[in-house]
Amino acid sequence: MPRVLLVNGPNLNLLGTREPAIYGAETLDAIVQRATEYAQSLGIELRHVQSNHEGALIDALHEARDWRTASSSTRARTRTPASPSTTPSAPSGCPRSKST
Repeated sequence: MPRVLLVNGPNLNLLGTREPAIYGAETLDAIVQRATEYAQSLGIELRHVQSNHEGALIDALHEARDWRTASSSTRARTRTPASPSTTPSAPSGCPRSKST
């Protein structure tokens, strides 16, 4: 089964509560739940990690380095050596980086 690591960094745990007029009222938990359901519908295992500490995020990326699928972040997306064709699109409504 393909696996995706969804990485959310500092302050994203505050989505829905911190300046909702700017960042929206949807919580990170709701976004992760929707992404998990979407991944399951595609037969993909989704693992989510959020931390306000860079070291914890790097540790999660290192633990997933052998997955050879994709790592994704709400703010920015980084792909491991897998082909882009194996990287699923984010569910509609999930915030995405404009550079992707």
